[in-house]
Amino acid sequence: MITPFQLDASWRDYWNMWSPVANAQIAPITDNSCYQPRIRMVPDPTQQIMPASGKIEYNFTVAPGSLLWGMWVGPAAQLPFTFQLQDIAIGHRLFQEPASSQSLPNSTNSQGSTSPFNYALFPRPWPVVGDGLFTLEIWGTPALRYFVMLGCAEVNECQ
Repeated sequence: MITPFQLDASWRDYWNMWSPVANAQIAPITDNSCYQPRIRMVPDPTQQIMPASGKIEYNFTVAPGSLLWGMWVGPAAQLPFTFQLQDIAIGHRLFQEPASSQSLPNSTNSQGSTSPFNYALFPRPWPVVGDGLFTLEIWGTPALRYFVMLGCAEVNECQ
């Protein structure tokens, strides 16, 4: 079975062998029975079209106890946009200033093909505390579709 942790070839050297960059952050989570890997697309597809104001603000929840470990923005070929993710429970913005979709790296696998998504691993998995409420803000060109995908290790009953 392929988990979301294994989707990007640049995060591993060989099948299920994590690259040194990802190893310390992601490998301990991937085989942990207390977490279920998920990829969360935000905002909801019905709210991904940029309004005339040029800003989408979307509130969503992640199960408390979960870990956010990275994100993808895409598609990379679309016009650049800026975004900010805030953990409402502790009043912390995950980026000092709104980040540009073009500031995130684009992955290239060993065959030289490039992913249509720019991505970033967080410096360390972000623990979801409190009620798990987050706000995503996106600024971009009106009438275009914008979204981010969050890598999440969703907490579940340990087996």
